Formats: sequence, C-alpha cells, structure tokens
Amino acid sequence: PAKKVIHIHSMEEKKDIDISQKIKVSIKSIGSKGDGIAKFKNYVVIIPDVKVGDEVEVIITNIKDNLVFAKKSD
Repeated sequence: PAKKVIHIHSMEEKKDIDISQKIKVSIKSIGSKGDGIAKFKNYVVIIPDVKVGDEVEVIITNIKDNLVFAKKSD
C-alpha cells in the first residue's frame, strides 16, 4: 500500500511579507469592484485608487492566505 505523506505547516512559518511593510508593485488589471490588482512574489495585491500601468509604493494593510490588501503610501 502507498504511504500517506502528511505535511504539517506550523503557524510559526515565516511569512515573506508583513502588515505595514512597504512594497513596490505594478498594477496589472482592475478588479470587479474597481480596485487595482498587482502581483508580489506569490501574492495577489489589491489596491484602491489606482490605474492599470501605475507603478506604486504601497503599504500592506491586511494579509489573508495569498491575498494582500494594501493602500498607496503617501
């Protein structure tokens, strides 16, 4: 019989991004609610008040799995 391999991921796993971190992203598209969508590493970043093609520095406000919410830094 085949062995079952179970991977256990600890909650202590080091995230490669953190809330309040500043990152630079390029807006690739606009979502159905009008927010900008960008990619950063393995994350999808949602940013309000941007246009496709914008290169913006943003501050991460929330992280949910591979979805990151951010706002433009001033």
